[in-house]
Amino acid sequence: MIFRCKAPVRICDLGGWTDTWFAQSGRILNIAVYPCVEANVLVRRRQDNDPHFIIRAENYGETLHFPSKTHDNPLEEFGKHALLQVACEASYLPEDLCFEVSIFSEAPAGASIGTSASVSVAILGALDLFSQNQVTPHEIAQKAHHLESEVLGWQSGIQDQFAAVHGGISFIKVTRYPHAKVTSVDVSPRVFNELE
Repeated sequence: MIFRCKAPVRICDLGGWTDTWFAQSGRILNIAVYPCVEANVLVRRRQDNDPHFIIRAENYGETLHFPSKTHDNPLEEFGKHALLQVACEASYLPEDLCFEVSIFSEAPAGASIGTSASVSVAILGALDLFSQNQVTPHEIAQKAHHLESEVLGWQSGIQDQFAAVHGGISFIKVTRYPHAKVTSVDVSPRVFNELE
């Protein structure tokens, strides 16, 4: 079985940095558009020597293998790909299955458009499709933010994750970090197509 999920990237963030732990509350207007980050997850029975996860970071031409729940320090083990590992392991998947995760983005890494948030959202979304937990987009955004800020200890506001799950134009009211209310801003298809 193959499960797919796409997440757009954030190109604009009016009010950025008011979505952080040090601001505690704020207002952000952002836009999330194509190109998307795409996660494809092939699920198959695990053979004797199979790892629990095989991750193909297509933009880097690298493949990672790891068993589940055995790495104490993802940053040390996988460096720049640590987010891929923690996003996979956050879903508590059956140990008798092998999950082959391919992740690709047309947007380059380090472009300051929230690509890492879109990566974790796409992986979490595809794995949720497999497990049929049917979590809400809001819950996926919260989980993706938790992985970056708490598990990996990275500085991360919350807006990129919410932009990645909602797409389009969003107004985000940070009531008390990391909690927020997200409202979609409707524009005509012509205007949105121009933005994309």
